[in-house]
Amino acid sequence: MTAPPLTLEAIEDTAARVRSGAWVSDAHQSALRERYATARAEDTALGVLVAEAWVGPRMRRAQAALEMAWAREPIALAGEAPVPVDAIENAVTFERNGARRSALWDLACVRAQDHFRPTKQVVEALRERAGELGCAAPSDLLRALGLSATDGVGVGVGVGVGDGVANLVLDRTEAAYEELDGWALREVELNERVIDARRKVLSFDDRLRSLAQPRASAHIALGDRVAASARWLERAGLDGAMRAVVDRVEASSTQSSGVKVRVELEGERVLLQGSEPPSVHGTARIAAAVAEAAFAAMAQLGPARERAGRDRLHRVVWWQLGERLLWAPAFVERELGVDPAHAATVTRAAMHGSLQALRRSAAEAPFVREALEAKNELVVRLRDRTTRALGSAMTPSWTVHVAAAALERRAEAHCFASLVEAVLYERLRDRLDEDWFRNPRSGEVLRAESALMRTGGALPWLIERTAAKDEREAIERGAIALSARVSEAFARATR
Repeated sequence: MTAPPLTLEAIEDTAARVRSGAWVSDAHQSALRERYATARAEDTALGVLVAEAWVGPRMRRAQAALEMAWAREPIALAGEAPVPVDAIENAVTFERNGARRSALWDLACVRAQDHFRPTKQVVEALRERAGELGCAAPSDLLRALGLSATDGVGVGVGVGVGDGVANLVLDRTEAAYEELDGWALREVELNERVIDARRKVLSFDDRLRSLAQPRASAHIALGDRVAASARWLERAGLDGAMRAVVDRVEASSTQSSGVKVRVELEGERVLLQGSEPPSVHGTARIAAAVAEAAFAAMAQLGPARERAGRDRLHRVVWWQLGERLLWAPAFVERELGVDPAHAATVTRAAMHGSLQALRRSAAEAPFVREALEAKNELVVRLRDRTTRALGSAMTPSWTVHVAAAALERRAEAHCFASLVEAVLYERLRDRLDEDWFRNPRSGEVLRAESALMRTGGALPWLIERTAAKDEREAIERGAIALSARVSEAFARATR
């Protein structure tokens, strides 16, 4: 006798348990896929929760095979310890010797090509998961997982808004980024070093080097950067925001893998793990992770779907709000203890690092969709997009690796969240002044905005908060807010 299908309440419980790492039977896991369409039709938030629970465990086998390949053939110069692949960019960034930096990156590129096959299998596994969920196209997996505002919007594929959010982000940040990048390259003595004088293109290893920010980073204390990044939460009236956050951040290292946020269950257990390098950019990323973790931990008790939210874009908004705290000289002075004489320099370095990361996301967002759709000439597509965004072409051997890391890097979500954060910042500044992060009344505002994004979704929030008539107008107004956000911070950092 066939067992009756699980109720949606049972499906929600199963999805929440899988997402938190608990064991569930094969039959219950299979029910997630079988009931996904019904769950999505019933409640978008439940659909995203179920999709996460189905996709995550089924990506592990392909990812484990890739990890084993890297373990067998690691990145290791002769006579030296191997560099983990997820730390290679930081290792290159902090290598001061140009010849050795190039040698390390060249070897990493060779290894990336060596591991093409298992990496491609990760991308194929993503396509398979999309098919299992009944997605009309493989790139619709992003929407299913709550990492896209609407199907295709914002990545230049002809849906939603003109050239897309990715191009809007590049346009609205270009002038400030070029000025800041010139300063950053001078700081590491690379302003005259180009490999193609006609196109003015830096090699990618030198592009990474621009994030080292040595003089600005010397003013950042490397003690407990998590605690320093979290103090503002209580000042802003968000007492207990970190109560459910487990801090497993390791000591700073030039071969760090980056800090990541793992949400086991919103409002109950959120993990901060990994490490960041001893730089301004690394500190900004810690501040970003702390903000994302704190707002996930503040979710009100209730059904798992409501705690997690209608999408996962709101989590990236909080990441960016935290990262951009370092755009404010008052924050780096009062919360990070930087001497006022050096606050603008630190802010300048923070802006350069976060804009470079955002522009890289703007290059990767449309490429990820193209890769999932198995478009032709993917190497050329990524090369052209990263050259426009960064002035440096992504080395070809890494093309498939960028696609394989799509869910972790959340490129499209970062592009969209940058507009939402800019509108949110305007509301905070207009109601509570520029140093809103020190105002005890900020907590009430932030809790309210967090609840609206979680229950309604980030795109409806943007439409409502910009008083727009539709998605297109909301995105355009968000782009205007991003321009103002960048211009205001740039003026403070360079005065």
